Amino acid sequence: MNETLLFADISFTLYSVLCSRRRCASYCPFYCTFCCPVAPLAPPSASIRYRISDSLTLETYRDFEAALKVNPAIHELEFFNSNDSKAYADSIVNLFQLKIDELKLHTYARGFCDSTCAFIFLMGHQRSLLKGTEDNPTFLRLHPIFNSNMNQVVSFSTDKYIQEISSRSGNKISQTLLQKMYPAAQQVSSSRDKKY
Repeated sequence: MNETLLFADISFTLYSVLCSRRRCASYCPFYCTFCCPVAPLAPPSASIRYRISDSLTLETYRDFEAALKVNPAIHELEFFNSNDSKAYADSIVNLFQLKIDELKLHTYARGFCDSTCAFIFLMGHQRSLLKGTEDNPTFLRLHPIFNSNMNQVVSFSTDKYIQEISSRSGNKISQTLLQKMYPAAQQVSSSRDKKY
């Protein structure tokens, strides 16, 4: 029996990477190349995956852009336990969106993908949630773009990204569903303002 990779593709593109002999223990980003006893052959047009973890900043984007110059074979972007950006969220999402569009990047998320990360992840030309672990499950948390300097939601940008995400998903992720983040964010905000 040949070594094969099985991809479970669910409408929102939820992937589980499996080997035909055993489940990959290390969840390596190279589709089992290093964690299987016999590595499967990579497809002829194998692309390289760039991994980002932790907060997303303008420096994170500059590092990504520098990596692309050194290695133009990067066509996949994986977020691993990435949370929001403390500042410039709108600019960061916009910069990544432009690069994702330019290179037709596929995006992946493993562990938590929060706020700015979730917007960028959902901008991918193909989006894949990778299986997390029991201690670190994979999930997305999306809320409106927030300008911390002005202490307010940036509705124009959020609406623009909602429209783009819905369009890229072929309307499988509806604008109506995504717009529900507004009332949820208001509820969280008002509960924080209550004094006990």
